[in-house]
Amino acid sequence: MWAGFGMAVSLTGWGLWQMSVAPALKAYLMACWLFLISSAFTLAKMLRDAHDVLRAEQHVAIARIAQEQ
Repeated sequence: MWAGFGMAVSLTGWGLWQMSVAPALKAYLMACWLFLISSAFTLAKMLRDAHDVLRAEQHVAIARIAQEQ
């Protein structure tokens, strides 16, 4: 998975760098590309954290039920 991600990021960056467009457009596309990568990591971490909270709440609820019995 990490190898595929690294290859996708590398090849996209290389493609953007080799693109024959105005330097201002190239800089804009590179900034957008970096923001997209950053947003993807932030979203993945947020989803992971939300899942962890849900699991922890379920464990607490199960422990309370077991304690009441």
